[in-house]
Amino acid sequence: MNLDRKIYCHPKIDRSGLGNCMLVWARAFIFARENGFDLLAPEWFQFRLGPLIRREPVKRFYASEFTNRGYIVGWRKRLILRRAQRINEVEFEAIHATTAGNGSLVIEFEGLKDYFTTLIPHRESLRSELERIANPRALLGAQRIEPPIVAAHIRRGDQTRQRKIPLNKILQYTPIEWFVAAIKALRAKSDCESIPVNVFSDGSREELEDVLKLPNCKLVTTGKAIGDIFLMSRARLLLASGYSTFSMWASFLGRMPTLYYPGKLQQKLFPEEIETFEGEWEIGDPLPETIISRNSFHAE
Repeated sequence: MNLDRKIYCHPKIDRSGLGNCMLVWARAFIFARENGFDLLAPEWFQFRLGPLIRREPVKRFYASEFTNRGYIVGWRKRLILRRAQRINEVEFEAIHATTAGNGSLVIEFEGLKDYFTTLIPHRESLRSELERIANPRALLGAQRIEPPIVAAHIRRGDQTRQRKIPLNKILQYTPIEWFVAAIKALRAKSDCESIPVNVFSDGSREELEDVLKLPNCKLVTTGKAIGDIFLMSRARLLLASGYSTFSMWASFLGRMPTLYYPGKLQQKLFPEEIETFEGEWEIGDPLPETIISRNSFHAE
């Protein structure tokens, strides 16, 4: 390819949840960083009519989550997208090998591809960049709240407000009784009776009642989705919602012991050399020893 040709990377995010949007951004950011290309700012804010119609507690518009500082924004971004040749990330390698080309080129990233697989080696770079571009209020909110010893992410939102599919048929749904059982199993250990649990959720208090009525369990939020991910990533143990990239980002960034409902671990996020437990747990089974050992997790 003509070395003088100006190349940009553009994460084209859609109306999916923030965790999914961050996966698209992450691939574009890593590719731009490794090749010395400029990054066109993603449109984090996406108006969603569904949450309004369903009266969801969390609307998931993602306004003011990120500053996009250092990215190409505004009229300059629009001008580049209007004038430049635009190809997707899959097409880029073929064009790179066979075509010199003239003018600017925009490589567009979209979709979930392999989720976190190619991102695992870049965890530190991604965390640093997220902290750099996150809304300072979100970061401050995450820093002001005492980090959770146990974080429970209970994904609800649109799941419990649609009537077409039974909840047990929804891939992303983790039953509330699993969270209750996990908390009780942990607290059954002699040094863990009073372990505090911070609950993060897009559900209503009524939907979370069985967990919130347990002693020392409270609903927590920084007021920003990215702030909640950062706060969750500081936990000593994560009770995750299966097939939720929101949970997965917290686990990916924090590398804390992470439990999933049986059949709900979508993808391993830790490198093979990391011994931290990341797996499924069945109600009634003993908790993995690495979670409750004094070397990895215990009440202080």
